[in-house]
Amino acid sequence: MRYAVCVDRRDWAGVVALFAKDAVWRRPQQPPLVGRAQILEFFETLDRRRRLETPQGHLQRHLFTTVSIEPEGADTARGVAYAIVFRDEQYDGATVSEMRAPEVLVQYDDLFRRIDGCWLIAAHDSAHIFRASGYVPRLTPGAVA
Repeated sequence: MRYAVCVDRRDWAGVVALFAKDAVWRRPQQPPLVGRAQILEFFETLDRRRRLETPQGHLQRHLFTTVSIEPEGADTARGVAYAIVFRDEQYDGATVSEMRAPEVLVQYDDLFRRIDGCWLIAAHDSAHIFRASGYVPRLTPGAVA
């Protein structure tokens, strides 16, 4: 849940702090991101492109539905969560956004590890389960190593 709040608020430092230093994030049709530096670069690159493409504003919200986390041991757990993502790329920040159909339903499969007393994401696999008919990927494969 903290991941979704940080992403929607564009709190990249907050997002990265949720991941283990050597975390691996596998994304649909993209090379995996390995480590906090690559994860941070992904979000910063995405944010720069959004600001160039939609300077008037951008609003995004993840609505989590199913969330299940099962312990595997004292310091590991696995989780699955479904997120319905709404986006408004014409948001002006001054009014309530007009409700649009969700853009995508994402499934997150995660491996969590307790490291120095904190639960962190060690592996984060995201898969698009449903996409709106006009879906356009935000970054092309290889745009962020």
